[in-house]
Order: sequence, then C-alpha cells, then structure tokens
Amino acid sequence: MHADKRELDKGHEIIKGCMKRIGIPKAQAVEIMTKASAMARSGEWDNKIKEAPYWSGDTKVIYVENLPEGLDAFRIRSEEDSCLIVVVRELPVVFKEMRKRITEERVFHEQIEEVYESVLKEKLLDARAPQPLSESQLDTINHKAHVLASAEGFYRFYGPDELTPEYRYQLIYTRDVQQLQRIIEEGEADREWHHSVIRDNITHNMDYRDSDIITAIEWVQKAERSLRLNAENLLKRRTVW
Repeated sequence: MHADKRELDKGHEIIKGCMKRIGIPKAQAVEIMTKASAMARSGEWDNKIKEAPYWSGDTKVIYVENLPEGLDAFRIRSEEDSCLIVVVRELPVVFKEMRKRITEERVFHEQIEEVYESVLKEKLLDARAPQPLSESQLDTINHKAHVLASAEGFYRFYGPDELTPEYRYQLIYTRDVQQLQRIIEEGEADREWHHSVIRDNITHNMDYRDSDIITAIEWVQKAERSLRLNAENLLKRRTVW
C-alpha cells in the first residue's frame, strides 16, 4: 500500500504516505494520490482541520465522507509542519460491526508509519555526514516505514483468519481480476525485502525480544499466505467467502 510522496501546490503541504487498496499498481496509485492532492488543496476540509483536537504530539486526525476510489487514508505535513491524517469514515453497511476496528487500524498505520519515518531518517543521518537526504533516500525511507507499520498492524489487529479488519475489507472489495492476480502471484521470494526490513528495523520502535522479532516476521508471512489463499478462492468463486 506504499505510494511515493507527492508535493502539493498549496504552501508546504506534502503527502507523505497513504493506505491504498492492495493489488493497485504504482501508476494507478500516483493517479489516486493526485486526486487526493486536489482534495487537500481545495479547502473543503479547512474547518474540520481547524476544529480537530491534536491526537498526540503534533498529529491531528480528521474523518471525511469519501476519498478517491482505492484510497482509505493518507497523511500529510501541513503548512504549520504538523501531521494530518485523513481517514475515510464511510464503509458499506455490511461492515457496520467492523467499522470501529477498521478506522482504528487506518489511523494506527499512519501514526506508526510517521514514527518509523522519523526513526529511519535519524538512523541514516547518524551514519552519514550531516547533509540533506536525497529524494531516492526519502522514498526508500517512506517505503520501509510503510512495511514496518504494516507489520505492526498485522501483529496488533490480526483476526482468526490471520487477516486484519482492513485487509479483510480490502480483499472483499477487490473485484478487479488483475488486482487479485497480482496478489496471488506475489510469492514469499518477492516479499523477502520486506521481511529483511522488519528484521533490521522493527526493534527501533517496539521493545521486541529476539524471539518476538522472529514471531513478528512469521506472523506477517502467515498473513501474506492467507491473503494469497483468500484471493485465490475469491478469484475462483467471484463471491465473498
């Protein structure tokens, strides 16, 4: 669900990360983020932002009725350099009972992603001469932060089928055959980079013992296998399980 950060035209606002639907290719993700940028620039959320209390530190969370199709949440830095998390509140009525947990997971993901971005930047700056990070380095940091936030989310929100409420919701509403096919074809070898990021960095945010790091990776692998299996079944039946 990682997407490259995109600068906004208004002031210094930058979209730093987003929670897009699984199976959406990068080019389509950029198009979605462009639409989200336009919504953020339009001023339609200005009153919501002004009235929202700080969630923690310099972070505010606002809930909106809708976002571009394929996007469930995103995070920006405002002109005042505070972090704003935008979450879509409306969900299909069949998810009424899960709505609270899905919303919690979306906010949690963006919050933890922000924490990891800061930690990874500090780590890289500590290891190098004090010079500005390149766009390529920032993109890598954003991607790693997304992987780590997703791992934390799997660990915190998993359900009996080894999927989190958000991933279950996304999978059920992934109707495009190509999206399902991309999920199925992404094997464990394709995920090895993600697993190495977890092994190398997850202790920087949470006080995991070595055994817990292994458990976290194994749990992510279980969730990935469950995601692929459910995608296969959905593709075969074309119905919700």
